[in-house]
Amino acid sequence: MRVEIKRVTVKNFKKYKDQKFDVSGSVVLAGPNNSGKTTLIQAIAVWNFAVSRKRAR
Repeated sequence: MRVEIKRVTVKNFKKYKDQKFDVSGSVVLAGPNNSGKTTLIQAIAVWNFAVSRKRAR
């Protein structure tokens, strides 16, 4: 099954307290060191892991 992510909301994850990201279409993450690029990718990966575990049950 293919899932299209259009918006990511990150709450209380590492440096993000409550942040929303519009990720519809093509997305390029760019910015200086320690600006949260990897944290956003990690948040999406954690969500994907949780959804995959739930579907497996």
